[in-house]
Amino acid sequence: MTVESAIHFRGRKLPKVLREKRKAELMELYRENERLLKEMEAESYGTETAGAY
Repeated sequence: MTVESAIHFRGRKLPKVLREKRKAELMELYRENERLLKEMEAESYGTETAGAY
């Protein structure tokens, strides 16, 4: 299940205006989490590599 389909499934009983607003909020959180995860992975990779030398 994709993020967007999961958001749709969870918000299907909300009025359309609220559903679209909530979808935008959740997608923003999802993108922020993805960005933070990539940063953490990059920092972790850099730390492991530096310690190997």
